[in-house]
Amino acid sequence: MQDSGDLYIPSEQSTVEKRLSINIHLLLWEERIIAEESGDERMQTLTQQSFDFYEWIGQRCFYLFDETNGRTKKELGKFLVKASNFRLGKGWLSRSIGVSPLEAQKLLNKYYGLFKRIKDWVKDVESPEKYVADIISGVINTASMKCKANLPSEWGYEDAFRYSAPSYSDSVQIEKFFKHFYETEILIDEKMVHLPVAVEIV
Repeated sequence: MQDSGDLYIPSEQSTVEKRLSINIHLLLWEERIIAEESGDERMQTLTQQSFDFYEWIGQRCFYLFDETNGRTKKELGKFLVKASNFRLGKGWLSRSIGVSPLEAQKLLNKYYGLFKRIKDWVKDVESPEKYVADIISGVINTASMKCKANLPSEWGYEDAFRYSAPSYSDSVQIEKFFKHFYETEILIDEKMVHLPVAVEIV
């Protein structure tokens, strides 16, 4: 037993290495794919710009809504985009954001008024959500396989969107590495569509 004045020095085994968590975020991949598949020029333009697309939708479709219910206009906009692009309907939207089915239908109509080609596209596709998910899944599977094959030995893999690295790792190098494998372009209707990512390091 140590005297009270002794300095405790932890053993090597008890020392826990601090590590960085690396998260990969897809930036509007679903919306960019749907914009090109549907041929909606307005959505193509908006999803290629640097401003917040969901905030833009929220401001235009929920301008009469009070945000004191706990959801911001950006969050409401994201629900509306999903309900509209994946044909989830007024029932799903009304339950998700706490409005009546009649109000939900009005919101869907506003969205389709902004993006007129989207409404026709979602009607023609058997399962829009699965269709887009299958495209993204193929891209992500390829990217994560290449990442794992080239991952530095001291870095770690958790899943296709989560990695880790020692705390002393260079953040610029980390971001450059993952963007190299995850940012890509895919061909849709003879047009190359850029699919960007954000690399979060915490």
